[in-house]
Amino acid sequence: MDETRLQMTTLGHLNNGELFELVLSITQGAEPFISDAPRLQIRFNTLKDVFVIFDNGFKRPLSAPETEEIRTFDMQRRGVFTLLDDSVKKNARYSVIPEVKAAAAGLLPVFDNYAGAPDAEYEAETAFYVNLLQELRKPENAARIQRLGQTENVTALEQINVEFQTFYQTRLKNRYDFKQEGTTRQRGKNLIDELVKFTRAVDGLLLSASAPDEIAALNGIIANINALMEQYTIIVHRRIGVKSKKKTDDKKDEETQAPDTPTETPDTTNPEDTNNTPPTQNPSDEPHHLDPGEHPAAGE
Repeated sequence: MDETRLQMTTLGHLNNGELFELVLSITQGAEPFISDAPRLQIRFNTLKDVFVIFDNGFKRPLSAPETEEIRTFDMQRRGVFTLLDDSVKKNARYSVIPEVKAAAAGLLPVFDNYAGAPDAEYEAETAFYVNLLQELRKPENAARIQRLGQTENVTALEQINVEFQTFYQTRLKNRYDFKQEGTTRQRGKNLIDELVKFTRAVDGLLLSASAPDEIAALNGIIANINALMEQYTIIVHRRIGVKSKKKTDDKKDEETQAPDTPTETPDTTNPEDTNNTPPTQNPSDEPHHLDPGEHPAAGE
């Protein structure tokens, strides 16, 4: 395998979807041969691990799937808070039972203090509910809550708020871990680097292999990679506008064929003119050996 061609000409121009399909095809094609090439197993496993990281980033939606679940938890705790708040305010204003009216009046300042909780950001809202629940668990307020028949709703608010905290912290950790693994561009570069290391390992092992089964396995992996690289090189050349060498050669042949009736063309060249224009080079399917810094890895 031509490493320069593998890394520079084709891989550097693949988009994320093409890079995904290429590496998936390479790993699937190599899988049946790995048992006969045990010395390649560690490098193959590493390639698959890096591919999984790239795949997870490639498939990750712009809006995390946990977002909807967080909204559900938040709507639930807001709903329970609203039930409690309404019960306190309505009983404090309209109840005709003295004990109930007094209990609601005693709780009114507490709920007024946390009236803005549902409109706060997630972290602040969570803190508001934690502090509110601490107030409601005080013996005098717990008795008032019981008088209003809202003990179960207080317990529900406490449970939902804990579930929200746990889920939210897990989501934050997942997002942090995802950031640590790098951007999609960086993941693509890491995958390309690991693929090049894998191909180097295949080439190196083939030089030292002596067992027929191992030689056959390594040759099978090489044949699969070369076939795929040919296919993706054509795709890349089509996209970046590299012309087919065969078509270019055919055109040159047509231009250099002598006409049926030769004609003389007057010589208009000025012998003293030394500012000659160099001939234009024809692009071909031969890989362009790029400067490693010239093209980035597969982009976003």
